[in-house]
Amino acid sequence: MHYYGLEINTKKTKVLVTSTTATAAQVTCDNAILEQVRSFRYLGSIITDTCNCRTEITARLGMARSTARSLTSLWKDHSLNLQLKSRLMQSLVWSVATYGCESWTINAADCKRLNAFEMDMYRRMLRISWTEHRTNNSILEELEPARRFLAEVKRRKLQYFGHVVREDNLCTHVLHGIVAGKRRRGRPRRRWTDNIKQWTGISVAECVQHAKDRTKSLGVRVSDLRPSVMRMDLGKARQVTSFTFVVAKRNNECQNHNKSYQLNPR
Repeated sequence: MHYYGLEINTKKTKVLVTSTTATAAQVTCDNAILEQVRSFRYLGSIITDTCNCRTEITARLGMARSTARSLTSLWKDHSLNLQLKSRLMQSLVWSVATYGCESWTINAADCKRLNAFEMDMYRRMLRISWTEHRTNNSILEELEPARRFLAEVKRRKLQYFGHVVREDNLCTHVLHGIVAGKRRRGRPRRRWTDNIKQWTGISVAECVQHAKDRTKSLGVRVSDLRPSVMRMDLGKARQVTSFTFVVAKRNNECQNHNKSYQLNPR
């Protein structure tokens, strides 16, 4: 490192080992043994030796709840309508919760946790106490939104997947890389790309081809889209809708065309 003019601070440098069994590693730097930890924070995200995102998701939701509590005066202000409060919730609170969500590997328990956080924020915004015994459906009918927090996390992760496969850099090779050796017996862990396959309903190879072609989209279910898209007259269509767009010709003339396209997850 001295060759590049860099120095390592041994007090701030930690060692983390990812393994199925407890492994002790002794890494020395300048005759000093670096401390081995089970988790550490890097660029605002918590990385653990189990490669589990539950710790990071729980911490993010906790910070978002703390931010929502600090904005209690806004939720009590009767001069602000619900639409403005909802926009403040998304810009001030949800932005804290979704920081770094593109790197999350989400399972069924995490989905329930994210949906519970969204309803908790709605109850806090509406000043609804748990003693009122209000159901989630009644709150959603009052606000007239669909569940959109988890859909926003999915949208950002799908968008990041497209950026990674189109750049063709180190991240792309890590995404397609395969670790040598055999995995242990039992159910395999959920991988980052498993969410992409589950949400799109196609294989990773097909997702890569769709992402490289910007004219195509990774079709997701209509229920996973934002409410602004769901409010369109879709009829019985789930993944495909027909809409009108304008194509500009070289002679600056415009002509309307009706075609069928998959909904964009954005």
